[in-house]
Amino acid sequence: MIQNAKPFVPVNLHTGEVADYDSLLLRLGARDRAAVMKHIAVCETEPTREHATLWKRLACLLCNLAPKAIQTSGQKALQFFAADGKYRRQVFAMEDLRDGVISVYMVDVLAAAKASGVIRDPISKTGEAMVYPGGGAGPGVLLKMESLTSSNTSAAPEYFRHMVGWNRIVLKVTLLTSASEAQVAALESLCGIAGPAGAERIAPVAPASA
Repeated sequence: MIQNAKPFVPVNLHTGEVADYDSLLLRLGARDRAAVMKHIAVCETEPTREHATLWKRLACLLCNLAPKAIQTSGQKALQFFAADGKYRRQVFAMEDLRDGVISVYMVDVLAAAKASGVIRDPISKTGEAMVYPGGGAGPGVLLKMESLTSSNTSAAPEYFRHMVGWNRIVLKVTLLTSASEAQVAALESLCGIAGPAGAERIAPVAPASA
């Protein structure tokens, strides 16, 4: 349970980074701010505050890792963008359907996460989702992950549909809103790897040889 956890403050703060929920709201336009505030208001009517606490913590983290822009998709999801020259590129999506879980979508960093010891090999499969134990955090720390591509997300919602273009793989990580501190920390470590990776320029596709 994380409701009594210390407020999450990102390390290596640079000018303009958000450190709390109120700072995050200042980044949003009027329409997006209203959607977020309505969503959180509903979350805070739940018997415990863990849902709202987790949502705010993850949203601040993703905003710092992809600080160019934030965009809402109704009250269902947030999209986070990094600068891409004079344009922007989506790096993360965070989905909360108020069904007891929060899902974060990011570029596929499984190989890098394994190499860095953040996660170990999968131990089970539920439907299309693999369950990975957290590396070095003990056997009880599990993360549910799913690899998404354009072929298996033909009806994907708009808030992550464009992330699977250019033959990219998107990693969906799902946490219960009652996730343990260790599970949340493992997800944060994955996001820390995915942030810079997602902001990298996509190499142009080489033309076919004659």
